[in-house]
Amino acid sequence: MAMIGTVGIDIDNHSGYELLKTYLNARKYGRVRTWYTKHGFHLIIYLNKSISIKDTIMLRRILGDDIKRLWFDEIKIELGLTNLIDTLFEWKKYPDGSFYKRWEFCIK
Repeated sequence: MAMIGTVGIDIDNHSGYELLKTYLNARKYGRVRTWYTKHGFHLIIYLNKSISIKDTIMLRRILGDDIKRLWFDEIKIELGLTNLIDTLFEWKKYPDGSFYKRWEFCIK
């Protein structure tokens, strides 16, 4: 079974409380980098110890990852598309053709 060394968390609100809660809980599992995004924050956890794909889903759920993102990743796992899970985008393209890119580092 594949082992994973990093976990991404997507928080879709700008609540400082949610960021702090998630950041402090995530630090128990490894080094954490955090970025501002248009809708909230992205956190990348560089795990102290690699974990299984199913455990990454559980950890993301515990840490408050976006529920839709988790749902899509669970479907990808069932379909055997494990290389496509836990994707955080650095930029997005909108239907009008415009792009949005704002990964601003906020906590070291």
